[in-house]
Amino acid sequence: MSSFREFSVLVCLVGAGCGGGVDDRPETAPVSGLLLKNGEAVAEARIEFIPENGASSSATTDIDGKFELVYSDGKPGAKVGTHQVRVTIGGTAMGTADGDSPKPPKKAPGQPMLYIISEPQSVSEGINELELELPKKGQPG
Repeated sequence: MSSFREFSVLVCLVGAGCGGGVDDRPETAPVSGLLLKNGEAVAEARIEFIPENGASSSATTDIDGKFELVYSDGKPGAKVGTHQVRVTIGGTAMGTADGDSPKPPKKAPGQPMLYIISEPQSVSEGINELELELPKKGQPG
C-alpha cells in the first residue's frame, strides 16, 4: 500500500511539470514606435529593450524608422517594466525579398555604431507607442 501512495505522489509531481511552461512567461505588452536621430527617421536600425531582469525584446526599424518589438519567444511585445534601450546602426542587416524569404545578409555602409538611450523606457500594460531620439554620438559597436 505504501508503494502505491509513493507511486501516486510521483505521478502527480511529474504531471505538474518542472517549469519552463507558458505560465513562466512574464507579462508583456505591445510596443511600437518611431526611431529618430536629429529629428529624422532612422531606417534599418536594430533596437533592443533590455529589462532589469529577464529576456529582452528587439526589432529592426523599417524604411520610415518605425518598429514593433518582439519578445525573445518570438511573440509581439516586451516585458512590462523598465528597460535600458540599445540601438545598433550599420553592420550586417537582414532584409526580405518578398516579405517571407530572407535575402542574404547585406553590409550596411560604415562601421556599426552603438547608441544607448540614457533615459530608461517604461513598458506599461496595454498598448505602448514610443518616439525614441538617439543621442548625438554613438560608440563603435
